[in-house]
Amino acid sequence: MPWRRGESGNMKGRPKRGESVTEIVREVLSEIDPETKRARREVIAEKLVKLAEDGNLRAVELLMERTEGKVAVKIEKEYDLVNMIPSQEVLDIFRPYAPEEKAKQ
Repeated sequence: MPWRRGESGNMKGRPKRGESVTEIVREVLSEIDPETKRARREVIAEKLVKLAEDGNLRAVELLMERTEGKVAVKIEKEYDLVNMIPSQEVLDIFRPYAPEEKAKQ
């Protein structure tokens, strides 16, 4: 059934804030830790820094990515167009499998 002009296809509308997993996690991280009286995200950040100081390379990597950004990896590939063209020998090997050859059989 086509929609009429001005009618939304999403009858429930946009989800309310706090319904997504991301919003729930953000809310939990903003809660105050009863032991330290600080936001949970602060406590976690300090533990992550401590792990990095103790030599945990994954913690170091995570901290660097969050503060400096991920390292861009440039991938370069050179193509040798002359050697990409198959030889007659290779073509002869695959010729029986070509659609036009199968149609002849």
